[in-house]
Amino acid sequence: MLAQTSHRCYSAFVLAAGLVGTAALTTGCSQAARYVEQDKSAAPAEVAPLSRRYVSPEHALPQNMGFNDSLKHVARAEPAASASVLPVPALPAAAAASILQGATPVQPHLVKTVDIHLQADDVRAQSAALQSLTTEMGGYLSALDEDSNSVERTVIRLTLRIPAQQLDEAMKRIEALGKVFQRSMTTQDVTLQFVDMQSRLRNLEKTEARLLAHLEQSGPMEAILTVEKEIDRVRGEVETLQGRINDLGNQIGYATVRVTLSATPTAGPITPAAAFSTSATFTDALRNLVGFAQGVWFIAIWVLVWIPVWVPLAFLTRYIYRRSLEANSSAS
Repeated sequence: MLAQTSHRCYSAFVLAAGLVGTAALTTGCSQAARYVEQDKSAAPAEVAPLSRRYVSPEHALPQNMGFNDSLKHVARAEPAASASVLPVPALPAAAAASILQGATPVQPHLVKTVDIHLQADDVRAQSAALQSLTTEMGGYLSALDEDSNSVERTVIRLTLRIPAQQLDEAMKRIEALGKVFQRSMTTQDVTLQFVDMQSRLRNLEKTEARLLAHLEQSGPMEAILTVEKEIDRVRGEVETLQGRINDLGNQIGYATVRVTLSATPTAGPITPAAAFSTSATFTDALRNLVGFAQGVWFIAIWVLVWIPVWVPLAFLTRYIYRRSLEANSSAS
């Protein structure tokens, strides 16, 4: 009896909760529908399609739907809602073009190096002409090396620094000074490195300016000393970075041209002309004989001088050898 009563009470409670939930859901849907109608009447005509895009018919709850039926409706509509993703609008071509046009182009910074080998009849005259050409174009001579090998051919190596803007014209004039035996050119792009160092330099200068402004303010002595120490450190980094920028700027502004000048090979006899002289041969033989006699006399002098040393050693060795022979004979 008690169990039946408890079961009836529980059923009544569940039924009452279901009725209350259904009434609340129906009231909320009705209010939402009224709000949507008010928005439709207040919004312009062109905004209506956008509102309908977000509230689709399969997501709207029908009127007078029960609580359990409403839950099933929402469960069926959930996969469709998750699958429908609003498209992301692409950037218009005109906007992308305006962004690219607004970007400031960076001038490329290139380090150029040229190696060229020339053959000329008079290498010293051509070397002087190269130095004069370099000075005329606003460059300078960086290194000079002259070498004369065993076959009496002179080789001169010059390292020239020529303004990068005039490199093409300079190469034409250099190639006209002799026969081009070999030529190569390398180009290194250091734009990113140069721009990065300039940016770091500006940041360090701004930091130094802030520290100097902070130093002008009155404060405890310990804080002032700390700021001065930091200023010295930043100033050292600024000077180091400025030196690297200047060196890289010099490499960019002046191309390096390494020129090797060698004399043009001339035709000559493969073997020297044969020549025989009796007197010269006799002289060489006599000279060798005198040298041999000097060597023998040199050895004799050393033997005579070292007699007090090697004569006793010889007798001692002979005595030991004879005693060993006698001992062996007596034992046998």
